[in-house]
Amino acid sequence: MIAGVAYCVLYVADLERMTRFYHDTLGLPISERTARFVAFSGAGAPLALEAGGPPADGPRAKDRNPTLVQFTVPDITAAVAALHERGVAIEGDIRRGAFGALAFFRDPEGNRLALLSAG
Repeated sequence: MIAGVAYCVLYVADLERMTRFYHDTLGLPISERTARFVAFSGAGAPLALEAGGPPADGPRAKDRNPTLVQFTVPDITAAVAALHERGVAIEGDIRRGAFGALAFFRDPEGNRLALLSAG
């Protein structure tokens, strides 16, 4: 019945600011854009932003935003360094385990995101 995920949508307060972060800072290509909606293309489930989210007032805990978007990267150390060069703070140390390696960070509205390098 279900063939796949069409979009994973984050509702955001400032669509332009968030579009700049996801497109310019993270490098996600824009595949669709309207006045209230921006979709990004790439491997995996497409990510989209839609206007109308709650105001940004700092980091959002799970009770305010129970979503975690993880981006796969081939080399977590290089990806963390690239984000650092672009002014993105990594939360804590890179976590390593059987799943691979994870590094957590936040977007400008406080949504928690992660880099994941398998193996």
